[in-house]
Amino acid sequence: MQIESPEIEIEFDKEVFNDVYLPTYNFQGRHLLLYGGAGSGKSEWAAQKLLLRLINEDNHRFLFVRKIARTIRDSQFQLFKEIISRWGLTKYFKVNKSEMDICFLPKDNWLISSGLDDSEKLKSITAITGMWLEEASEFERNDFKQLNLRLRGQYNNYLQIMYSFNPIDDDLDLFKHFFEKQLPFDSGYDRLQLYDGGQLGVLKTTYKDNKFIDEQYKIELEKYQSEDDYFYNVYALGNWTALNVTGRIYKKFDDESILKTNWVYDPNLPIILCCDFNVVPMKWALIQNYKGEDYVFDEIVKTDTQTEDMAKEFLHRYPTKNVRVYGDYSGNSRNTRNRSTDYDIIRTVLGLQQSDFFTKFNPVITARVNAVNWRLCNDMGKRHLFISPKCEHVIKDFRRVIWQEGRKIENQSGTNKDLTHISSAIGYYIEYEYSLKGKSIFRQQ
Repeated sequence: MQIESPEIEIEFDKEVFNDVYLPTYNFQGRHLLLYGGAGSGKSEWAAQKLLLRLINEDNHRFLFVRKIARTIRDSQFQLFKEIISRWGLTKYFKVNKSEMDICFLPKDNWLISSGLDDSEKLKSITAITGMWLEEASEFERNDFKQLNLRLRGQYNNYLQIMYSFNPIDDDLDLFKHFFEKQLPFDSGYDRLQLYDGGQLGVLKTTYKDNKFIDEQYKIELEKYQSEDDYFYNVYALGNWTALNVTGRIYKKFDDESILKTNWVYDPNLPIILCCDFNVVPMKWALIQNYKGEDYVFDEIVKTDTQTEDMAKEFLHRYPTKNVRVYGDYSGNSRNTRNRSTDYDIIRTVLGLQQSDFFTKFNPVITARVNAVNWRLCNDMGKRHLFISPKCEHVIKDFRRVIWQEGRKIENQSGTNKDLTHISSAIGYYIEYEYSLKGKSIFRQQ
């Protein structure tokens, strides 16, 4: 492979690259997915491809991205520096260590770093001609949409987003964005496969495709076959697998709790509106009860919002007064800034009566959780709580919410901070109507 730039000519031996990735060098589609097991060399190749394009093509400003900006320094940024040094090209590059940006001097082409949490820097970057999303499993669906919209304009070279990741969980937004509806579950193994009219390329690889991997690392990966099925499937075989979550609260939730098709709203039945009043984000669940079975059929989720906006969104979707409201008892509280409670606001916006509201002091967390688990699947194997597949936040909560270590309190730290709210809202309703301390007091209408 020969690369020519002003005043320099660089000859690359193909032996410095893993053969499985070479067909992707000439792939010019909009999206290139590099996924699979650990030690497969996918991140190495993503960095190599950007550097090759940086040297060989003109007028480039490539963006390399991770969810959190501080994680870039020891991953993508360090990898670029190592490859440049290994190729003996250090003198042709200028490295800004503080900003983690790299310039190929002969052509004034740039590699620019940004984390999604560094919104000011991200907004300031213009004329982007390509992206590399490392650990793309960290990204959410809106992240993909926003970044895709940043890649625009007329240029002499093709615009492309590369994604590198391990398939750690088949419930990820990444999986749903690309694989659930568009791609075969195990697409792209060992060879580049094209979809979406050639605009989407997919390559799945494992450590067996990396000729530079050391033997001991191979042995360590193979050990997982007898030690940990999840780790072996994800990191050795590179397969999409359900996340192995320890300490799950809603242990009775599984795929049998998810309806095959979405529940169709029945205007003859009341809507059970389940509310939680956390504002970042605020999440409400909508349920209908039919012949004693509860069906979660919709959810309302808004970030940095207020109760009035949520109520108006509900009214926009379902202009009815046939509503029963349940939720967090704190919604009855007033404060010095607002004389109306959250439930006052809902009542005013929806035009409801006080008799349409059903709240009591919040139960002990374990009582609420036990009641939900009992509705999901009781000891006789009977299920009475079902979720429509479109209710992604409800499903994610039931799959992911865990206990704090050593305590019977929901874990809301770290990556769990957006969880618990919508499942708690459902729990307030279920514990009110189906408390295990007494028989159901649900009033059929």
